Amino acid sequence: MNTVKPGAPILTFPLEGSRFAVELANVREVVLRPPLAIIPGAPDTLVGLLSLRGQPVVVADLRPLIGLAGRSTAPPAVVVIDGAPAPLGLAVDGMPRVESMPAGTLLPPAPELSGHGAIVVGSSEGRTLLASDVVAADSRLMPHPSPPGRQVPG
Repeated sequence: MNTVKPGAPILTFPLEGSRFAVELANVREVVLRPPLAIIPGAPDTLVGLLSLRGQPVVVADLRPLIGLAGRSTAPPAVVVIDGAPAPLGLAVDGMPRVESMPAGTLLPPAPELSGHGAIVVGSSEGRTLLASDVVAADSRLMPHPSPPGRQVPG
């Protein structure tokens, strides 16, 4: 994300009263009011599973990763980003919109967000820019299989 040039398209979305953004080139699609399957025993970072044309997509809650309070349980929209080894859904609080990367200097992230490693790239004109490739690769956003011999309620 730190290589996004002024004028490049970004997708912005609300989260806990603030606007966040990812590079549009890394967005696969936006799904409105998605039905989500619960993942038993999942950590707080996972909201559920989305079936995207038959492909399961993990839907993550960014709040715990970037130090925001609150919890997403039924997001009004999910932003699906490309990731390795699979796409990842980001639960957001409202309708995302396409904007242009503002011209000017990318400022350091707000103090309350600055301690969250490479996920938060910086801020510009009221938007906090996230590195979607770093988010998609974060192991805290992947469901962990149950230990051998443990029954998962279902």
